Amino acid sequence: MKNKMTKRTGKLWMIAAIAAMTFASCSTEEVIFTADTTGEELALSFSPYVGNSALRTSITNLTALQATGFNVLAWKTDATAWASYAHEANANFMLGPDSRGVAVTWETSSWSYTPVKYWPGKYDTSNYGKVTFFGYAPKTSDIVAAGQAGTGDTRNPTISFTTQALSTNQIDLVADMLPDQNFNTNAGKVKFEFDHILSKIGFSAKLAAEYSTATVKVTKLTVKYPADKIKNTGTYTFATDNSIGGIWTTGSTYMSGNDDILTSATIQLNNSSASVIDNGNYLMLIPQATELGNIIAELSYTITTGGETIPYTIQANLPAVTWLPGRQYVYTFVLTLNSVLFDTLITVNGWEAGTPPGNVNVP
Repeated sequence: MKNKMTKRTGKLWMIAAIAAMTFASCSTEEVIFTADTTGEELALSFSPYVGNSALRTSITNLTALQATGFNVLAWKTDATAWASYAHEANANFMLGPDSRGVAVTWETSSWSYTPVKYWPGKYDTSNYGKVTFFGYAPKTSDIVAAGQAGTGDTRNPTISFTTQALSTNQIDLVADMLPDQNFNTNAGKVKFEFDHILSKIGFSAKLAAEYSTATVKVTKLTVKYPADKIKNTGTYTFATDNSIGGIWTTGSTYMSGNDDILTSATIQLNNSSASVIDNGNYLMLIPQATELGNIIAELSYTITTGGETIPYTIQANLPAVTWLPGRQYVYTFVLTLNSVLFDTLITVNGWEAGTPPGNVNVP
């Protein structure tokens, strides 16, 4: 059974902003459908969903999965468990025409793939043949099948992935591994529970508690990537537990230094946090450890008071955080308005003696 982590929240403080780390989740969605049979053989069918746990974010759901479909690699290990199987160079059960897996697509009311596969039969009176499955979506990455390995070396397949430069082109990568399945495991269905395996980055803003009378509106949010700070490539190794950082190995290239505008809308702030990014402009980045200043956020806003509107722009170095797979990190600006105040202690200076103008003679 998969290890699932408990939902947690945390806060990170910075001079110009408060960075708050939050976890979001999707509702559990599942499609159940009946497997076809041919004689005594049971056809293999799929029942995937994006489950409800602390690892889930809100971008990918079952509807989105139906639109994109997913890919499957599978090894048939007969009576041998995956952990002790001497792996072949390529998937020997479901490989696909391009060695990146068999495409599974949604067709009106059920999942479809070709050619149809059938579960292996018994290898003794109680032991059915085992199949280990690896699923991922969308099909935008290169899959490297497990190479030849000795007994005891699982050599799970990997995904080579490059994050998109602009927030408008982000990819939400999901994956799952199901070892040692047979047709009794789930009534002939392969029940993937896809995990989000990237880190999701968002931004919000609010006014400090003591400020509520001024009208403050965010007009633009831009992120800047200093050179050679945030890795944009990595290799994911399929695992049954996608909650740990060790499933990713970062590559050798970095996000470019080009500015990325996350919002051009006008968003009025109050004392509650509000997202300051355009809809869907979350960053989906390779999980990795970051340091202070690896990303610079530039926030432009206006303050209107007494009929006058004044524009401001501030820059903030985002604090050091270790991004883990499947987590959402929301950095929140807390704006403190520097209004003009009068000191409560006011001194009235005494009169100074002027130069005597001389006497005025009265007759």
